[in-house]
Amino acid sequence: MTPGLAALHRRGDSVAVIAAVDLGHPLAQGGERDVGLVLTRDENEPPMIVRERGAEDRVVFRVAVPAARYLVSLEGLNPETGAARVRFGHGLAGREPGEPYVSDLLLFEAAAATGEGLDAVAPHMLGTTRIDRGRHGSQLGVFRETYGLESQWVAQVSISVTPKEGLLGRVASILRLRNSNRVRTSWQEVIDGTGVDHVERTLRVDLSPLSTGGHTLEIQIQTEDGALVTASRDIEIVR
Repeated sequence: MTPGLAALHRRGDSVAVIAAVDLGHPLAQGGERDVGLVLTRDENEPPMIVRERGAEDRVVFRVAVPAARYLVSLEGLNPETGAARVRFGHGLAGREPGEPYVSDLLLFEAAAATGEGLDAVAPHMLGTTRIDRGRHGSQLGVFRETYGLESQWVAQVSISVTPKEGLLGRVASILRLRNSNRVRTSWQEVIDGTGVDHVERTLRVDLSPLSTGGHTLEIQIQTEDGALVTASRDIEIVR
């Protein structure tokens, strides 16, 4: 599970990059840290670098860049304990006009965010996919945006959190040696894209029924004409 997260949200010909680093690991032990967000589009262009310095356990970045695929690097340096880095390719895929698609799922600390929408939840974005219910609370905040809707749509929406099971896990479930709890809820939603380029939605998911271990969090949106779009994150519940 990554010690850093990034989520891209389209804004016309640009994207808002929201990225967070959780420094609640050995890098955070003692002293101030230098933390950086590095965005590289290709080898022929200089990277964009945003730096922060401080003693917080979590650092959140927000920058606007041209819409493209990027190599995203989240880096931290603590003079006392060393350096850490996480890298991954990222970018919103282009779609045909009128074809709906969903942004990255932005995970945030539900108890800390009192408002709705990207501006309200972005400062509370989690910087890790390791969910500690003792630290983050049993409610997980999930923010998404839907694009490509040029009119009002009636959609069937569902969100699920399902255990990731290998061979041993499946055998244990069959033999009832382990509780394979999952969370799933669905509802009908009116998504009105008339005159706007995106529609925001903020959810809160109760993780308290789930056991520890790896899970897949997935949102599915099925429109009235049968189109199905999905977005997911792998998470790990550690307690």
